[in-house]
Amino acid sequence: MKLPNVRIDLLADHMDLVETITRWHWAEWGHAYPESSAEEWVSTIVSRAGRGSVPFTLLAWVGKEPVGAVSLAEHDMPPDPAVASLTPCVSGTYILPKWRGKGIGATLMVALEARAASIGLDTLFLFTGEAEAFYLRLGWRTIAQSEDHGSPMSVMEKRIGRAS
Repeated sequence: MKLPNVRIDLLADHMDLVETITRWHWAEWGHAYPESSAEEWVSTIVSRAGRGSVPFTLLAWVGKEPVGAVSLAEHDMPPDPAVASLTPCVSGTYILPKWRGKGIGATLMVALEARAASIGLDTLFLFTGEAEAFYLRLGWRTIAQSEDHGSPMSVMEKRIGRAS
């Protein structure tokens, strides 16, 4: 498998794509959050379009096509008190279906981890219901089991930067 030429940019430089990312996320995960709305998701994505520290969102591009995104947020854990305070959190890792399995997700995560380390972070967290194997391959480790809206979730961490 040949990895496509992937470019990574900040969402802050492409705010015209907020609606696109919202559509991706809403189609992928909206069904699990019936109490929320697409408008709330737009607001969340805008709030994560930072440039400096946390939060920030990265976009993956192949040519002129945006093909994926991932955010680093202060908080994005299930409401389980055992894990709710873990921070900062990787959130919304998404690759367009036709581009999955081509290394783009891994490229996006490496870029997120490098940016996080460059701003002085040493540990990141996330939760996932379906992508645990993906993150394990990237060096993450499962630290707890939880649930979100009745679905089982794996809570994971990765040490980066000087602590790795």
